[in-house]
Amino acid sequence: MKKRASSPSRKLKSGTASSASSTRRSGVYSSNEQQCSEITSAFGRCQNSCTPGTSFCHIHQRKKLEYEEKIFDSTFAHVAHGVWIGSIDTINDPDALKAAGIKSIVNISGWEPRSKTRAMYKKLGINYQTLTTRDRQTGKLRYLGDEPIGPRLSLGEFYRYMDRGVEMMKNSKAPMVINCHAGINRSASLVAAYLMSVYKMPFSHARHYLIEANKKRSIEVLTNRDFVSALSRYHEHLQHNRSRSFYVK
Repeated sequence: MKKRASSPSRKLKSGTASSASSTRRSGVYSSNEQQCSEITSAFGRCQNSCTPGTSFCHIHQRKKLEYEEKIFDSTFAHVAHGVWIGSIDTINDPDALKAAGIKSIVNISGWEPRSKTRAMYKKLGINYQTLTTRDRQTGKLRYLGDEPIGPRLSLGEFYRYMDRGVEMMKNSKAPMVINCHAGINRSASLVAAYLMSVYKMPFSHARHYLIEANKKRSIEVLTNRDFVSALSRYHEHLQHNRSRSFYVK
Protein backbone atom coordinates (compact mmCIF):
# COMPACT_ATOMS: atom_id res chain seq x y z
CA MET A 1 0.00 0.00 0.00
CA LYS A 2 1.39 3.37 -0.97
CA LYS A 3 1.88 5.64 2.03
CA ARG A 4 0.43 9.12 2.10
CA ALA A 5 2.76 11.99 2.61
CA SER A 6 2.50 13.86 5.88
CA SER A 7 0.26 16.90 5.81
CA PRO A 8 2.03 20.25 5.45
CA SER A 9 2.58 22.47 8.44
CA ARG A 10 -0.41 24.54 9.44
CA LYS A 11 -0.17 27.98 11.00
CA LEU A 12 -1.34 27.86 14.60
CA LYS A 13 -4.58 29.70 15.26
CA SER A 14 -5.13 31.58 18.49
CA GLY A 15 -6.28 29.12 21.14
CA THR A 16 -5.37 26.01 19.16
CA ALA A 17 -2.31 23.85 18.75
CA SER A 18 -1.43 21.46 15.95
CA SER A 19 1.67 19.47 15.08
CA ALA A 20 3.89 20.20 12.11
CA SER A 21 2.80 16.81 10.80
CA SER A 22 -0.19 14.93 12.17
CA THR A 23 0.29 11.56 13.80
CA ARG A 24 -1.44 8.23 13.45
CA ARG A 25 -3.44 6.81 16.31
CA SER A 26 -1.23 4.57 18.38
CA GLY A 27 -0.98 2.98 21.78
CA VAL A 28 -3.57 0.48 22.98
CA TYR A 29 -3.49 -0.24 26.67
CA SER A 30 -1.82 -3.36 27.98
CA SER A 31 -4.18 -6.13 29.02
CA ASN A 32 -4.05 -9.86 29.67
CA GLU A 33 -7.68 -10.19 28.67
CA GLN A 34 -8.83 -11.70 25.39
CA GLN A 35 -11.38 -8.90 24.88
CA CYS A 36 -11.14 -6.51 21.92
CA SER A 37 -9.46 -3.21 22.83
CA GLU A 38 -11.61 -1.01 20.59
CA ILE A 39 -13.80 1.55 22.37
CA THR A 40 -17.11 2.17 20.62
CA SER A 41 -19.24 5.26 21.13
CA ALA A 42 -22.45 3.32 21.76
CA PHE A 43 -21.39 0.46 24.04
CA GLY A 44 -18.03 1.37 25.56
CA ARG A 45 -15.41 -1.32 25.05
CA CYS A 46 -16.11 -3.85 22.29
CA GLN A 47 -17.33 -7.15 23.76
CA ASN A 48 -15.91 -9.39 21.00
CA SER A 49 -12.91 -11.66 21.51
CA CYS A 50 -9.52 -10.77 20.05
CA THR A 51 -8.24 -12.49 16.94
CA PRO A 52 -5.06 -14.49 17.69
CA GLY A 53 -1.96 -12.32 17.99
CA THR A 54 -3.85 -9.00 17.98
CA SER A 55 -5.56 -6.66 20.45
CA PHE A 56 -8.73 -6.44 18.34
CA CYS A 57 -11.62 -8.60 17.16
CA HIS A 58 -11.84 -9.56 13.47
CA ILE A 59 -14.09 -6.56 12.71
CA HIS A 60 -11.94 -3.87 14.32
CA GLN A 61 -8.69 -5.49 13.25
CA ARG A 62 -9.88 -5.27 9.63
CA LYS A 63 -10.87 -1.61 10.10
CA LYS A 64 -7.50 -0.89 11.68
CA LEU A 65 -5.70 -2.38 8.69
CA GLU A 66 -7.94 -0.55 6.22
CA TYR A 67 -7.24 2.83 7.81
CA GLU A 68 -3.69 2.35 9.09
CA GLU A 69 -2.39 4.86 6.53
CA LYS A 70 -4.95 7.50 7.43
CA ILE A 71 -3.52 10.67 8.93
CA PHE A 72 -5.20 11.55 12.22
CA ASP A 73 -5.63 15.10 13.45
CA SER A 74 -4.00 15.99 16.77
CA THR A 75 -5.42 19.52 16.96
CA PHE A 76 -6.54 20.53 20.42
CA ALA A 77 -7.90 23.73 21.93
CA HIS A 78 -7.74 25.85 25.06
CA VAL A 79 -10.97 25.82 27.05
CA ALA A 80 -10.30 28.05 30.08
CA HIS A 81 -7.90 28.59 33.00
CA GLY A 82 -4.98 26.74 31.42
CA VAL A 83 -7.06 23.65 30.55
CA TRP A 84 -6.93 22.24 27.00
CA ILE A 85 -9.12 19.54 25.45
CA GLY A 86 -7.77 17.00 22.96
CA SER A 87 -7.81 13.45 21.67
CA ILE A 88 -5.68 10.31 21.93
CA ASP A 89 -3.72 11.64 18.95
CA THR A 90 -2.91 14.86 20.80
CA ILE A 91 -1.04 13.11 23.60
CA ASN A 92 1.01 11.15 21.05
CA ASP A 93 2.14 14.30 19.23
CA PRO A 94 5.25 15.94 20.75
CA ASP A 95 5.08 18.95 18.42
CA ALA A 96 1.51 19.75 19.46
CA LEU A 97 2.33 19.35 23.16
CA LYS A 98 5.40 21.59 22.87
CA ALA A 99 3.48 24.23 20.89
CA ALA A 100 1.07 24.72 23.80
CA GLY A 101 3.72 24.32 26.51
CA ILE A 102 1.77 21.47 28.09
CA LYS A 103 3.01 20.49 31.57
CA SER A 104 0.41 17.85 32.50
CA ILE A 105 -1.81 15.24 30.86
CA VAL A 106 -4.90 13.60 32.36
CA ASN A 107 -6.00 10.70 30.17
CA ILE A 108 -9.58 9.43 30.46
CA SER A 109 -9.62 7.46 27.18
CA GLY A 110 -8.94 3.91 28.44
CA TRP A 111 -6.02 3.74 25.96
CA GLU A 112 -2.58 3.85 27.56
CA PRO A 113 0.50 5.28 25.83
CA ARG A 114 3.39 3.02 24.91
CA SER A 115 6.75 3.16 26.65
CA LYS A 116 8.19 5.26 23.81
CA THR A 117 5.47 7.87 24.32
CA ARG A 118 5.99 7.84 28.09
CA ALA A 119 9.69 8.46 27.50
CA MET A 120 8.71 11.45 25.35
CA TYR A 121 6.64 12.85 28.25
CA LYS A 122 9.63 12.52 30.57
CA LYS A 123 11.87 14.30 28.07
CA LEU A 124 9.39 17.16 27.72
CA GLY A 125 8.85 17.40 31.48
CA ILE A 126 5.18 16.42 31.23
CA ASN A 127 3.44 14.81 34.19
CA TYR A 128 1.13 11.99 32.99
CA GLN A 129 -1.91 10.69 34.90
CA THR A 130 -4.63 8.26 33.85
CA LEU A 131 -8.07 7.36 35.18
CA THR A 132 -7.68 3.78 33.96
CA THR A 133 -7.16 1.33 36.81
CA ARG A 134 -6.73 -2.44 37.10
CA ASP A 135 -8.85 -4.52 39.44
CA ARG A 136 -6.53 -6.18 41.98
CA GLN A 137 -8.59 -9.36 42.21
CA THR A 138 -9.62 -9.96 38.59
CA GLY A 139 -6.84 -8.06 36.79
CA LYS A 140 -9.44 -6.44 34.54
CA LEU A 141 -8.99 -2.86 33.39
CA ARG A 142 -11.54 -0.37 34.65
CA TYR A 143 -12.23 2.90 32.83
CA LEU A 144 -15.08 5.22 31.92
CA GLY A 145 -16.56 4.32 28.55
CA ASP A 146 -18.54 6.64 26.30
CA GLU A 147 -21.77 4.78 26.99
CA PRO A 148 -25.31 5.38 28.29
CA ILE A 149 -25.77 5.77 32.05
CA GLY A 150 -27.73 2.73 33.16
CA PRO A 151 -27.06 -0.85 34.26
CA ARG A 152 -23.46 -0.85 32.97
CA LEU A 153 -22.60 2.64 34.21
CA SER A 154 -24.45 4.06 37.22
CA LEU A 155 -24.81 7.76 37.91
CA GLY A 156 -22.84 7.36 41.11
CA GLU A 157 -20.00 5.66 39.27
CA PHE A 158 -19.94 8.45 36.66
CA TYR A 159 -19.66 11.04 39.45
CA ARG A 160 -16.87 9.06 41.10
CA TYR A 161 -14.88 9.15 37.85
CA MET A 162 -15.47 12.91 37.63
CA ASP A 163 -14.44 13.47 41.26
CA ARG A 164 -11.25 11.45 40.87
CA GLY A 165 -10.37 13.22 37.62
CA VAL A 166 -11.01 16.63 39.18
CA GLU A 167 -8.59 15.78 42.01
CA MET A 168 -5.96 14.78 39.45
CA MET A 169 -6.46 18.08 37.65
CA LYS A 170 -6.23 20.05 40.91
CA ASN A 171 -2.85 18.43 41.54
CA SER A 172 -1.61 19.00 37.98
CA LYS A 173 0.50 21.87 36.74
CA ALA A 174 -1.01 24.05 33.99
CA PRO A 175 -1.13 24.23 31.06
CA MET A 176 -2.71 20.78 31.07
CA VAL A 177 -4.48 18.75 28.39
CA ILE A 178 -7.43 16.49 29.17
CA ASN A 179 -8.01 13.81 26.55
CA CYS A 180 -10.27 10.90 25.76
CA HIS A 181 -10.41 9.06 22.44
CA ALA A 182 -11.79 11.90 20.30
CA GLY A 183 -12.09 14.82 22.73
CA ILE A 184 -15.89 14.95 22.56
CA ASN A 185 -17.59 13.39 25.59
CA ARG A 186 -15.46 11.93 28.38
CA SER A 187 -12.71 14.56 28.36
CA ALA A 188 -15.30 17.32 27.92
CA SER A 189 -17.27 15.97 30.88
CA LEU A 190 -14.17 16.00 33.07
CA VAL A 191 -13.25 19.54 32.02
CA ALA A 192 -16.81 20.70 32.78
CA ALA A 193 -16.73 18.97 36.18
CA TYR A 194 -13.40 20.67 36.96
CA LEU A 195 -14.67 24.15 36.03
CA MET A 196 -17.83 23.57 38.08
CA SER A 197 -15.90 22.27 41.09
CA VAL A 198 -12.93 24.66 41.18
CA TYR A 199 -14.34 27.84 39.64
CA LYS A 200 -17.96 27.34 40.79
CA MET A 201 -19.21 27.70 37.21
CA PRO A 202 -22.76 26.65 36.40
CA PHE A 203 -22.84 23.84 33.87
CA SER A 204 -24.25 26.13 31.18
CA HIS A 205 -21.13 28.35 31.38
CA ALA A 206 -18.73 25.40 31.38
CA ARG A 207 -20.56 23.92 28.39
CA HIS A 208 -20.30 27.26 26.55
CA TYR A 209 -16.52 27.27 27.02
CA LEU A 210 -16.32 23.72 25.67
CA ILE A 211 -18.50 24.49 22.64
CA GLU A 212 -16.35 27.49 21.75
CA ALA A 213 -13.14 25.48 22.19
CA ASN A 214 -14.29 22.61 19.99
CA LYS A 215 -15.44 25.03 17.30
CA LYS A 216 -11.73 25.73 16.84
CA ARG A 217 -11.25 21.98 16.36
CA SER A 218 -14.26 21.81 13.99
CA ILE A 219 -15.72 19.04 16.11
CA GLU A 220 -18.86 18.59 18.23
CA VAL A 221 -18.76 18.36 22.00
CA LEU A 222 -20.87 16.60 24.65
CA THR A 223 -23.00 14.57 22.26
CA ASN A 224 -23.71 11.96 24.96
CA ARG A 225 -27.09 13.07 26.35
CA ASP A 226 -26.71 10.98 29.50
CA PHE A 227 -23.44 12.73 30.35
CA VAL A 228 -25.06 16.13 29.74
CA SER A 229 -27.97 15.22 32.02
CA ALA A 230 -25.60 13.99 34.74
CA LEU A 231 -23.42 17.11 34.52
CA SER A 232 -26.46 19.38 34.73
CA ARG A 233 -26.97 17.91 38.22
CA TYR A 234 -23.28 17.70 39.17
CA HIS A 235 -23.52 20.89 41.27
CA GLU A 236 -26.03 19.05 43.52
CA HIS A 237 -23.50 16.23 43.93
CA LEU A 238 -20.77 18.75 44.81
CA GLN A 239 -23.03 20.52 47.30
CA HIS A 240 -23.88 17.20 48.94
CA ASN A 241 -20.17 16.33 49.25
CA ARG A 242 -19.36 19.73 50.77
CA SER A 243 -22.20 19.40 53.29
CA ARG A 244 -21.04 15.91 54.26
CA SER A 245 -17.45 17.12 54.69
CA PHE A 246 -18.67 19.97 56.92
CA TYR A 247 -20.55 17.65 59.26
CA VAL A 248 -17.68 15.15 59.39
CA LYS A 249 -15.42 17.95 60.64
